[in-house]
Amino acid sequence: MTQRPVCSPARVCPWGGSVEPAALVAFFEALGFAVKRIGLEAGHTAMRVQVESVADYRGVEIPRRFHLDGRKVEIVENDDQWHGADYRYFKVKGDDGNVYILRFDEPSSEWELTMFQSPQAGR
Repeated sequence: MTQRPVCSPARVCPWGGSVEPAALVAFFEALGFAVKRIGLEAGHTAMRVQVESVADYRGVEIPRRFHLDGRKVEIVENDDQWHGADYRYFKVKGDDGNVYILRFDEPSSEWELTMFQSPQAGR
């Protein structure tokens, strides 16, 4: 079983506390994911993902499924959403039981996976 990253004051993590970007990258790599490091801002690490979305009645893109390392994850619950500077964040639950936080860059129309939580990680 892969240990989840240790939380620290630098990054917020869904199980409480926060996580350093390097620990998050190591966590995903240990799970077998190919992590693409992109420098959007100093110290930021995220994974670009292909997201299939639909527009709601206001024209806001809502994720329905996404592709991660060649596998399709259907979104079964959209738990929360909030705004950042030029971003919209979505906390979703996948059909694999995992919780993901997806970030939509509205100006560039690009999606990123910024956080992941597996129900097995706490066991």
